[in-house]
Amino acid sequence: MDKVYAFLIVVICWSFSIQVSAQTFSYFGDTITVHVPSNWISEIRTNTETTESIMSFPSDRDIEGVQSLGKEIRTILDQKDITGCFQLGFLRQFVSAALSDATIHSRLFLEWMILTELDYRCFLAYSGEELYLFLRSDSPLRNHEYYEIEEGKRYFLIGSTSQIVPDNLRLRMNSKRDLVPFDFIPKGYPVVKNSIYALKTIRYHHLGRLDSLEILVNKTRREMMIDVPEMPYWEYVQMPIDVRTSEMIRQGLFPEGISVGDSIKALKKLLAVIRSGIPFEENDTVGYYMTADEALASERADCEDRVAVLYQISSSIFPFESILIEMEGHLSIAVGLHGDFPNPIVHHGKTFYIVDPSIDDPDFEIGDFPSDTLEILKIMALPTVE
Repeated sequence: MDKVYAFLIVVICWSFSIQVSAQTFSYFGDTITVHVPSNWISEIRTNTETTESIMSFPSDRDIEGVQSLGKEIRTILDQKDITGCFQLGFLRQFVSAALSDATIHSRLFLEWMILTELDYRCFLAYSGEELYLFLRSDSPLRNHEYYEIEEGKRYFLIGSTSQIVPDNLRLRMNSKRDLVPFDFIPKGYPVVKNSIYALKTIRYHHLGRLDSLEILVNKTRREMMIDVPEMPYWEYVQMPIDVRTSEMIRQGLFPEGISVGDSIKALKKLLAVIRSGIPFEENDTVGYYMTADEALASERADCEDRVAVLYQISSSIFPFESILIEMEGHLSIAVGLHGDFPNPIVHHGKTFYIVDPSIDDPDFEIGDFPSDTLEILKIMALPTVE
């Protein structure tokens, strides 16, 4: 009996030392709940507000809390089958929710701690009051600069309090929790050093008339992606389109701008450009998913690629919310519209209508499904393009 009482006392003390609360956030349309050691999170929030406080944060104070949180997050990642770069996105969503009222310093510090607990090779560096988070990766992380912090090993800048990285940084902690700072000089440059642009004319049918649109396409990514491991289609859909390309399309199609009342007509015109101006070809012929830039630079595109183009361009022009609609062997997109359209799709209390860019039939209207036999398998919310 004495042993039982002793065990109960240990359990009670442990429960008081780690107070757990539920943290809920949204990830690709799913509601995720993480059981967070709330007293430890609170300590992170109040004791890591500046670079100076982070540098003096005791290394032994975080062990129990981060181990508990790391185990919880690892379990969710395994259950949801979230791998590779999507783990970084998942982690960033969680940290933003858990420390929504904290400084960027605190959020970067928590990201670093969880990444190390998940066995990522990363560094937390600083210069004055600025903080920088680097992650080692053998595969390119698009739109992230990399630095050769160690000879022949690439470390990508995945988070910082400043867009300017100085020549000399002080390293605070590495993946082994080494608290001894040392100097290094990053010899880095962006993954995409020089963009390759080309003018392209897209000929399309709209309102019974053949028209043309001249655009500037960025061909750089297409050439660089050949040796990059395949990623899920939704990541390609969300890869930002080149600003020059989207602006040229906007000016070419809508030189006088778009009024609120004309947004539906403008959306139909953009659909016509994609449907008739980008020839359709299945992925097994093209070879891989494409970003919006790659689809516009290519001579052919699949349904996923056309969705990427429509999403990237429409989100930068229209004030519509968008969701991905996955069906058997087909991907489509739906937008939040106010109007009398068929087949409404209700997602999280909001109404959306399919605007399928892969159907070349000019009579195919907003809300029409690509086939009466196709059923919706999965719905994923898409972020608003800034």
